[in-house]
Amino acid sequence: MVCPDTTEKVHLLDKIIVTLSFASANVRTFYWGQDGVPGKLHYVREQFQHQHLHFLGLQETRTSQCSATAESVLRLASGDRQGQQGVELWVNLKPYGWHNQVPLCFSKSHVVVTHTSPRYLLAHVCNEHVDFWIAVIYAPQSGISHSEREEWWHTMTTLLHTIIGDRDLVLLIDANAATGEADDQHAFHNDDKATSGTPLLRDLLVAQRLCLPATSDRHQGDQETWICPATNHGHRIDYVAIPKTWLSSCTISRTIPELDLGNLGDHTAVGLEVQWTQFSRRRNKSSSTICQYDRHDVLHSQLRSQLLDYVPPDWTTDIAIQVDHCNVHLQQVLSKQCPKRRAGPKKHFITQEIWQVRTRKLQAGRRLRHLRRIQARELLARTFAAWKTPRAEVPGEEFRISVLCAQIKNGVQYQLANRALRHDPHLCLKIVTPASSSRSSSPSWGLPIYDTDGKHLYPLCTMKQVDPATPHKPYSTAGLPSLEPWRGAQGWMPHDCNSCGNRISGTSYRIDSI
Repeated sequence: MVCPDTTEKVHLLDKIIVTLSFASANVRTFYWGQDGVPGKLHYVREQFQHQHLHFLGLQETRTSQCSATAESVLRLASGDRQGQQGVELWVNLKPYGWHNQVPLCFSKSHVVVTHTSPRYLLAHVCNEHVDFWIAVIYAPQSGISHSEREEWWHTMTTLLHTIIGDRDLVLLIDANAATGEADDQHAFHNDDKATSGTPLLRDLLVAQRLCLPATSDRHQGDQETWICPATNHGHRIDYVAIPKTWLSSCTISRTIPELDLGNLGDHTAVGLEVQWTQFSRRRNKSSSTICQYDRHDVLHSQLRSQLLDYVPPDWTTDIAIQVDHCNVHLQQVLSKQCPKRRAGPKKHFITQEIWQVRTRKLQAGRRLRHLRRIQARELLARTFAAWKTPRAEVPGEEFRISVLCAQIKNGVQYQLANRALRHDPHLCLKIVTPASSSRSSSPSWGLPIYDTDGKHLYPLCTMKQVDPATPHKPYSTAGLPSLEPWRGAQGWMPHDCNSCGNRISGTSYRIDSI
């Protein structure tokens, strides 16, 4: 959990409330063979979603190594050992927070598995808002020799310290060990007796600076997570361990008997929820999304020497930082060697005078809409005033008249500008005229055609040259193409036709009314 400096200006940051829930459970088996339970995997997945958990660590799954997504649940399996052991990590791809009224969800790319074995799975969860590690562990049971268990715990502790270091780690573990006495750092006042595996568990907690909220006042309800078949007594051997810095953010910890594991198993799931508020710096959209180079010039530019000048960061640097560093260098080289050309006007045939008339039309339209809103509010105020004092003179009559006059004025300006754009021949480009000294063999695409007195010969249309082999659209019953704009029709010009003195021959042109 990364919190920014509180001295920063708040108006430059966005508030985000992050809520994460974790659970750990021993399912005994997902095996589909003779001793398995058909449909158990689907059943437990439904329970997982029903409890609205985000992460679930499962031990003793006895499944093959796999990665799959079904019903918005990412399933990562470490694999079994000859039909025994096996752990899985399930990730719920549903929202874990909100940012500017937009839900924040995990995706498959946010979870990267780095190490697996039949007894553990280590994954890195990282996106723009969260960055932590998850370890799902199934520790050796007490029936295995103490020396073998001690060697396994030592290897596991060393691996976690080497890979994760000082970064945040969430442990979803079937430890097969009790917590031991409280030390107010890793285990708290709801402590337990010590067993043969307690020192091994505590060494791992100390090495990774983890604590057990199940032993703190955050825990509610029962403590037992496993019932011994021989004595029928309950014990606490399953845990969700979080960094000590997260303890203040833990809102609740408890066993989850509602999470039905689909069998008569002796284990009960245990889980907790953490919640914190963090601030995210607002992105500068203009600088991150706009391409700063001309893509068409890349293939024709000499970039080899500039690209070879790249000096990568140290090998121990985080891979995400290395990628960003390399991308910045590429962007700088491309923007320098292939600068983006200054784009000209898209509609070069529209004059500045037309743009000015269009601007006046849009401004008048905005003022009219604003005046309508004012008029609606004034009508509401006058209604309430008349309702309160029916026989008294209602105030605001002069203001109402002023609003009506402003509406008339801006309405006239809007209609004049609109009429000028539609019907004034001085604002239109006469691209086909009888005075032309040269006869054009092909029309100018996308422009209106006018006759000698400035009136439309054809409606404003887009003319597209087509292949003569392309089948023409059938003519109307009169044998001529239908070009009526009020019908929204599309038609075809004949192969040879006269258009205001210009002859178009030898080619078919399609006219699409717009």
